[in-house]
Amino acid sequence: MARNQLQPTKAQMRKIPVLYAQDGTADPVVHVRYFWGGRGAFYATECNPDTMTFFGYIVSNLGRDCDEFGYVSLKELEGIKAGSGLICERDQYFTPKPMSEARKQYGQ
Repeated sequence: MARNQLQPTKAQMRKIPVLYAQDGTADPVVHVRYFWGGRGAFYATECNPDTMTFFGYIVSNLGRDCDEFGYVSLKELEGIKAGSGLICERDQYFTPKPMSEARKQYGQ
């Protein structure tokens, strides 16, 4: 069985907005979802394709008080897999939807 690739597909990369494109949007669209052990997840809303730096909402395993919007690079997501014993995966079945719907769907 092939391992999950963290790199978004070419089709996803064509659709995900560049950084700041959804700035000020009340309910930005999530284009890619990553997840790892416990409740850990990252909902990517924008991306700089040159540096593979994403902006989105980070759901922490530390609790709801630590959840926040922020930047995460593909390298940092790979580091979750390498450094913590947790395996970070890209949700291969995720379809773009507003942040409020995505978080509700996954109970976050």
